[in-house]
Amino acid sequence: MKMDNLKALRNERGLRQVDVAEFLEIDRTTYVKYETGVSEPDIETLKKIAKFLGTSISYLVEETHDPTPMYIKEEAIPPIDSEEWLHRGLAARYKNLNSRQISVLLKNIDSIFNELNKAVPIHPAGIQ
Repeated sequence: MKMDNLKALRNERGLRQVDVAEFLEIDRTTYVKYETGVSEPDIETLKKIAKFLGTSISYLVEETHDPTPMYIKEEAIPPIDSEEWLHRGLAARYKNLNSRQISVLLKNIDSIFNELNKAVPIHPAGIQ
């Protein structure tokens, strides 16, 4: 079963296949097989994908045209904008960098924080 809605939602959210695969802790090629219909995810994986993309399983498997999420009473998966998700995504990418790439990354992060500090001054008490 090809899941066109899966690919469409991933693209709408600006995610790459590898982003979803890393979140699911599976190989990217396995995830690609879900999108193309070569393989079908099990129900637990479908639940994770639905929560991650903020939709319902029914929408993913094209049983409905309504992408409104249905609540699944399982262990909460961190939302995309959460600190845990951010850390997991950064850690996965950081471990594959060489020393030159790490140096460039750190310089860019410093530059970003310098620009942010100019735009929004931080008061000593942490109150803005």
